[in-house]
Amino acid sequence: MTNDEARKHFQDMQLDYSKITRLQLRKLQNMIEAELIDYLEKGTMEALQMDMTIASIRKNDVVFEDGKFVCGQIQVNGSYFSRREAVSFNRNGFIGFGGELSTKNVQPILTAFCKWCTKISIG
Repeated sequence: MTNDEARKHFQDMQLDYSKITRLQLRKLQNMIEAELIDYLEKGTMEALQMDMTIASIRKNDVVFEDGKFVCGQIQVNGSYFSRREAVSFNRNGFIGFGGELSTKNVQPILTAFCKWCTKISIG
């Protein structure tokens, strides 16, 4: 899956930032963590080298104005890095995925994101 396909899935599920709550962000964070664990369990060289885990969401990582989601980010830690982009929701509506990760290592994040989109679109 590509980043663009994940963005299209968000649109296809008729989602926008108005559907995102703090609780929904926590669900996405938990779903990414579950996919990262599955990725690690598969034991590929890439997964073992990266050893990615979800980073905690800090207060300044998420912005709500007048109770509405404006922007935010979920980050990952790895064996040789801290707080790299997993998913970023930018003010201009662009959603970024694993900007510093390879196309292989971003796959668990994209998988989790698409599952999350489907889940929140259903309600």
